[in-house]
Order: sequence, then structure tokens, then C-alpha cells
Amino acid sequence: MTFVAAVQSSCWEGTTRDVQAVFLSLDGPVNLRSRGQLIPIRLDSRPGRGDIIETPDGSQASLSLLPNVLVQVDPSTSLEIVRLSLVKDGNETGNSLRGRFADIKLRNGRIFVSHNWGEATARFSAITSEGMVVTPSNALFVVQSEPRKTRVTCASGWVEFLPAGAATAIRIPPGFVGEWPSPGPNISAAEADPRSQEELQRAIEIEERLRNLMAQRRNILPR
Repeated sequence: MTFVAAVQSSCWEGTTRDVQAVFLSLDGPVNLRSRGQLIPIRLDSRPGRGDIIETPDGSQASLSLLPNVLVQVDPSTSLEIVRLSLVKDGNETGNSLRGRFADIKLRNGRIFVSHNWGEATARFSAITSEGMVVTPSNALFVVQSEPRKTRVTCASGWVEFLPAGAATAIRIPPGFVGEWPSPGPNISAAEADPRSQEELQRAIEIEERLRNLMAQRRNILPR
């Protein structure tokens, strides 16, 4: 059974609490669509369930969806937060955290994602025009969504892609790229494509930058 199938058939116990994302940096004007209103984002803005982050041409944003999920939103991208949740067992003493879950919809554009498993169960998923990207693993990857195409580049760890209407997800290992639809094989080696090599290098550089930014704002991240 693939991880995607396991997630869809599993039940998570404990008390679930919705939380809000934290912006780590803003480069240029970025907008937030919330409850039908278009609001300019500030560094202290806190987007949550149902909110849409929009980066115009020439702008980008870095944010922590959860303490273990860091994202760079590239220019010309629209990202909707579907769910940001922490699951705790109700025990106020010791480490009561049981799970972290971040689900988004990438309406269009490109994001770089650094996901860490950490000390509790964790999962990240992104719905795109062609299906769903998901991982519970320590993973660094890139997702690009266009009206009729999804591209996933995995730099480390692994991710799975479940094409729309399919029963089985496809795993993308590190150093490989997946495209849907594709005239040939869906999965190919990144070393054969200059664009993919550039994405892998950028992903490594971006992850380091995101971690440095998070360290500066760690005290305000949801726990």
C-alpha cells in the first residue's frame, strides 16, 4: 500500500487544533485573499484555513506553514491553505504532540518545500491541477502547477504523486522529476535535464535560507 492510500484510510486520534502560518520574509508586495477580501500581507500577517496567498510577478514569500514545514512561494503563484493542524493527546506534561498536518492547494505557480518528520507523526500534501503530492518523510522538493500540468522535483527524502482519478500513487525518489501528463515515462532522472539540475541546486540553497529565517522567528511558531 502506498502512503497516500494509507493516509486516506487512517484515523488520527487525539485533540486537533487548527493553527496559522507564520511569514518568515516578504520580497515585494504579496496579497492575501481572506473571507472574500484582498488584503496586502505584512510580515505579522497570520494566514489560516481557507486563506489564499498570492505573489504577483517579481514578488515572493517565505513562510512556515508549521514548525516542520517551510515553504518558499515563487513569483506568480497562488496557494490556498486547506488545513494546518496540530494533534495532541491531551497530556499537558511532557511532549504531548502527536501529529502535524499541512494541506494546501497549489492553484498555480511554483513552491519549494522543506518537510521534516520530527518527533511526531507528520504529513504534507498539495493538491494540484493533475492530482495530489504528499509526503510523511524528511523531504526537500519542488512543486509546479499549471492549468493542465504538474511537475515535482525531489531533492531529498521522497514524495508521492497520486494522479487525479488514479488508484495508485507514484513515488518520486531523490534526484528525480515527475511530470503529469507526460508523453513518455512520468519519472525521469534530474541529471538529464538542466532545468531540473537548477531546481535541485536552488532547493538546497533555499532550504538553508528558510531554516536560518525560521531560527530568527522560532518563538512565534505554533506549538
